[in-house]
Amino acid sequence: MEGALSRIESLVTVRRGDQMLWGASIEPEIERARRALEAGDLEVSVQTIEKLPAPALDAMKGWLDQARALIAARGALRQLAAG
Repeated sequence: MEGALSRIESLVTVRRGDQMLWGASIEPEIERARRALEAGDLEVSVQTIEKLPAPALDAMKGWLDQARALIAARGALRQLAAG
C-alpha cells in the first residue's frame, strides 16, 4: 500500500489555487533549471533536470537530448580551439 501511495503521489499533485496540498512538486527544480539556463549555465540546468522523477524526466527527454548534444558540441569546439 505504501509503495502504491508513493507512486500515485509522484504522478498526482492536488492544489488549491497556488497552494500544493498533496503530491510531489517538481516546480522548484524546474525553476532552478530555468534560472541556470537564463544565466547561461546549460550544464547545471541539465544536471537539475536529470534529478527529476521518471515521469517528468521522460517528458523532458527531447530537450535533454538536445541539451546534451549542445554541451558535447561546445566541448569539441573548445578542444579544437585549444589545438
